Amino acid sequence: MSDDLRRLFNRASIDFDTPAPDYRDVLQGGRRRLWTRRLGAVTFLVALLVGGGTLVTGLPWTNESTSGDSTQPAAQTTTQNVPDTRVASFAVRAIADAGLLDPKGTFNDYKGVEEATGGWQVKFDAFVCGSATCEPNSDGDTQLSVQVENGVLSIYDATGPLPDDATRRLLDFKEEPTPEGVDLQFPFLRISDSLDEGVSVIASPVWTGAIPARAALQVDCRLNILNEGGAVVFDRLLDEPLPQTEEQRAGTKYVWGLPESLRDEAAQASVVCQTTPS
Repeated sequence: MSDDLRRLFNRASIDFDTPAPDYRDVLQGGRRRLWTRRLGAVTFLVALLVGGGTLVTGLPWTNESTSGDSTQPAAQTTTQNVPDTRVASFAVRAIADAGLLDPKGTFNDYKGVEEATGGWQVKFDAFVCGSATCEPNSDGDTQLSVQVENGVLSIYDATGPLPDDATRRLLDFKEEPTPEGVDLQFPFLRISDSLDEGVSVIASPVWTGAIPARAALQVDCRLNILNEGGAVVFDRLLDEPLPQTEEQRAGTKYVWGLPESLRDEAAQASVVCQTTPS
């Protein structure tokens, strides 16, 4: 890994008030994923939700995976009707379900998907992350072997720096290969309470559907913070442009700061989005 790439991992996040050039900055710098968002002059990795400004979008993902035994690819596996984009979002959600999409822990940055005999190979760059930086995992990167068997997407092999319990969850993760539109979803989304950042929402998204979108789209989203009883105690409108290349499908790290007054109330975060023609 070059020094330029390493510097990009640890650089301060890109200014949030001018989102369109962000993608170009990352591409020109030689690194297009694992980048962070902020709003104005705030602590590194923190996008404050208090005050004014434009914020990021999101969509909650309800895990509808089912458990089952892993198998080798069957001769009758059908892949013709499942696009690579659908396989990519499945793989990112599987990584999240296995606890491997934590922007402050074990983080696997989606790299790409390739067709293989009987299915696909989905590759991730593996990182170990702290409160403000991510370093490449010295034990190598992650690769998932995906197939369609008995009508569902499943993983029949997972290699890389994976704990045994994470490997088991990956091999058990399954989804029906139903079509997906262009949306921003957050397979990793949780509330954090730390001394250095206070109360915040930590998240990592995945874009679904074709990139770039074939029609102009508008994404309207709202972040909701709920208490233990399920009542909304804080909400905020969010906004984010669509990615322009496949390499921007996943890999962004978000930390959204919340008002200190929510410390004793915030129990759950959700983001509701609607994507419509603009």
